[in-house]
Amino acid sequence: MGLVVAWGLLATGGTAANWLFASYAAKPFGFALKALIALQACRFFSDGRRDGALELLLCTPLSDREIVRGQIQALWENFRWPFAAFAILLLTPASVRLIQAVSTLNFDAAPEILFSSFGGGVYLVRMVMDSLAVCWVGMALALTTKKPSLASALTILFVLVLPSILSFCLLDILADIVFIIWGSSRMHLDIRQVVAQQYQSNIVVPNRTQPVI
Repeated sequence: MGLVVAWGLLATGGTAANWLFASYAAKPFGFALKALIALQACRFFSDGRRDGALELLLCTPLSDREIVRGQIQALWENFRWPFAAFAILLLTPASVRLIQAVSTLNFDAAPEILFSSFGGGVYLVRMVMDSLAVCWVGMALALTTKKPSLASALTILFVLVLPSILSFCLLDILADIVFIIWGSSRMHLDIRQVVAQQYQSNIVVPNRTQPVI
């Protein structure tokens, strides 16, 4: 993304065309970053359910809230710097235009700078809301779905792909709020009880009509 932004600055000279180019060029990088967050959010609970590590963790004195808080903290530690780099690169064209206006004392481009800054801010708000949504929905699906291996794909589909249809009128932010509320409410369930129910559902009851040896 840095190479794309740098090439756009050299090609357009820091004009509004560069911001439009950078904003559209940032979308695949932003989607990739959110998809990586979704994969990592689902990984802990889905892998823990498959290899039994989650059952061992639940045998410790840790509470459900502490386990969820630890997962959120791990996600923050992993993705805070990539997210910060993405935000800086997204706002670089507007910053360059502002520096040019101040250095030349030409403030005729003030509306253009305000427009580009507002557009970058809106995109960052969407990034934050999408990231929070994929975190909560990914953890909830990885913990509660019958097939945890599909949790990441379902999270990307329901949180990132389908709501993109509503992005033209900012309704995708409302969808993110709904996803965050749903995911956080699911994660307030008793994790030990959820895992115990899933373990009991996998027990095969023998047929009593046949002799048991």
